[in-house]
Amino acid sequence: CFANNINRSLIRGNSLLQKVPLSNLNRIKPHFQIKISQQEEKVFDFLLGVVHHFKLNLNLRVAGGWVRDKLLNKDGGDIDITIDNLTGVEFASYVDKYAHHLNIPSIHLGIIKSNPEQSKHLETVCLTLFGIEIDINNLRIETYQPYSRIPLTRPATPSEDAHRRDFTINSLFYNLHTQDVEDYCQGVEDIKNKQLKTPKDCLQTFLDDPLRVLRAVRFACQLDFQIHPSIIQTASQPLVKQALTQKISRERIGKELSKLFITERVPLGFEHFEQMKIVDTIFIGPDIEWTQTKIKRAKDNLTFSSQLQKHSKLELSAVQKEILCQSLILSPFLENKSTSDGFPFRRGNLTLLKTKLGRFVSNTLRCSLKERRRRGENIFWRVENERVFEQKSVATD
Repeated sequence: CFANNINRSLIRGNSLLQKVPLSNLNRIKPHFQIKISQQEEKVFDFLLGVVHHFKLNLNLRVAGGWVRDKLLNKDGGDIDITIDNLTGVEFASYVDKYAHHLNIPSIHLGIIKSNPEQSKHLETVCLTLFGIEIDINNLRIETYQPYSRIPLTRPATPSEDAHRRDFTINSLFYNLHTQDVEDYCQGVEDIKNKQLKTPKDCLQTFLDDPLRVLRAVRFACQLDFQIHPSIIQTASQPLVKQALTQKISRERIGKELSKLFITERVPLGFEHFEQMKIVDTIFIGPDIEWTQTKIKRAKDNLTFSSQLQKHSKLELSAVQKEILCQSLILSPFLENKSTSDGFPFRRGNLTLLKTKLGRFVSNTLRCSLKERRRRGENIFWRVENERVFEQKSVATD
């Protein structure tokens, strides 16, 4: 196992640990390796110290994106810890006591109360330890109700918790006690093959939480992964499109798209939306009626923008990238309309299409229009007063 390559000294309490059933558990392949930073090592040693000091009968695992990113040799970022036999709040009390025992004053510990209206369906313990933000939750299984993406939860085994997650690459655990990656859903193989799959039936996965359709596209663009054909096919089903409309707010869709727009593969993401037949489900608004011609124009704009950005020295902030993508996607409809009309995005950030960004949009659209004029379309455009205008040119004799 690759964990043998990690030269670390951990406090274990193996006699206190419950045995993990191995019937559907795959150990990590030897050629994969997790590199743990000194700060992460301190965090893990501290948390294992809590278990050892109070003789707690539980297992500590890192879950989800941190494990995935480590296997991809990326920075793991924030850490999500899962526990069994105790609630996160109960474990937090032991963390606080152990910190006082070691005279560690720099732990900032808080509890986010459950709030279904804000998609917070479970109490979450949040703490900052050695400069790393950590969330602590229980292993759980989720049951979804019709017309809501807020699930009912109950305690679960590691396998059940893994299978409730959105994609196999996010279903992995890193066991702090054994230093093993635990794989219940063939997530390691999918990371190796750079492919996005769901742990269970695609239709049930997307009906449970339709936002996962957008997350599939975002992860594919962010990680340069292929989306499994079953995901594309399922996402295009009327039931999934209906659930996406009824269960997911425009704000949640906007936040997910904002994450997509800061990746380097936005044109690919829009192409995935087209393959899933959900362009008209995501990008809606007054006087917006998508046709194949308009989809093609939006895709062309994004492609040219991406090409220009690769060769341009202009550095855009995340907000500027978001606004640029919004403008390019809806440019076929922007005829005397503000760039914020019809968008599901945070309007507070839609305050600029000027100076360098405005010129960048101008250059992008100019290149797109050259192609369209080659196809015989007489089009001109301008950026004026933070608005993008596109009109048919008047024919002259």
